[in-house]
Amino acid sequence: MTVPAGLPGRLAAALRTGRFAVTAEIGPPRGADAAGLRATAALLRDWVDAANVTDNQGAQVRVAASPGASWRSPRAWTRSCR
Repeated sequence: MTVPAGLPGRLAAALRTGRFAVTAEIGPPRGADAAGLRATAALLRDWVDAANVTDNQGAQVRVAASPGASWRSPRAWTRSCR
């Protein structure tokens, strides 16, 4: 796999250098309050290269993955890949 040199983020760097990439899956909350999602992401920030916010987890109504992941800010989480 070829990863472009200008692609930012820890996941891109791991893939580019062949280092083992660590990813995590974050389940969205059962409602519109993303505070729990933010807290989980903050705990994982220094341990993973990328995180995935699941969509329609367990076929239960939850906050959608896109809005759930949109809380990101440069201070809390860096963009891994586009």
